[in-house]
Amino acid sequence: MIIKKNKVREYALQLAGASRSHKFTRVSQGFMNDVEYRTRQAISQFVGAHPSKGKTLRGARE
Repeated sequence: MIIKKNKVREYALQLAGASRSHKFTRVSQGFMNDVEYRTRQAISQFVGAHPSKGKTLRGARE
């Protein structure tokens, strides 16, 4: 697991509270699995798009 579950839960509930009229109080394991999967996919895409030179992985905004 590469995500910190409690931080993801806090952030998701904070976003839901700010943008949705319904009050959410729980986050399912399926939601957490989706966040984990999408995070791994995003990292994989960033690494794959990085040039094959140097020793440091850099962000697009550096």
